[in-house]
Amino acid sequence: MLLVLAAAALGLAFFFVVELASQPARERKEVLARATRYGRSRPLSVGSEELSFSRRALKPLMAKMARTMMKLNRKTSLEALQWTLQGAGMRDVSTDAFLAAKGLCGGGGLLLGLLLGGVSGGSAMLLFPVGFGALGYIAPGFIVNGRARRRREEAVSQLPDALDLLAVSVEAGLSFDAAISKLTEHMNGPLVEELELMLGEM
Repeated sequence: MLLVLAAAALGLAFFFVVELASQPARERKEVLARATRYGRSRPLSVGSEELSFSRRALKPLMAKMARTMMKLNRKTSLEALQWTLQGAGMRDVSTDAFLAAKGLCGGGGLLLGLLLGGVSGGSAMLLFPVGFGALGYIAPGFIVNGRARRRREEAVSQLPDALDLLAVSVEAGLSFDAAISKLTEHMNGPLVEELELMLGEM
């Protein structure tokens, strides 16, 4: 029974990770579909059968799991978490999706630990579930923080070249926003992504 539960939890965790990874592409496709439908007449109400599976089942489940994770760790700040995700270049990932992934990984690790502890017996019956559950819970945050740190280091390493190109562009007579636009045409990387975001906000 434990083996079936562990396999189901790991399968569900894998499914959520795949959904999380493919979310930006689905959202882009939805935006394009909305843009092509713009201006056309549409029915006044949309039936529940027309809603996608992710809207009907996954999003409410993710929101519920995120609320549960917030209750378990009251020190978690959604604003700080959003900044961390943005710093890692994961702007398309919502805080609910990230917290749900943490919960699923923690639950999957707990079930895997129960399974391994049941097979091993002895004191491992308690150590394995706690260890694997904690590892599953901590791993997503560790991965995101590591990605944010690498991205920050890459941005710092790109800064001298970017400032040089900005100075040359401004000296050539371009305005500051035009110089940033020129910079985004000739460079790529995390610093340029942040500058593109700043340009869009300007």
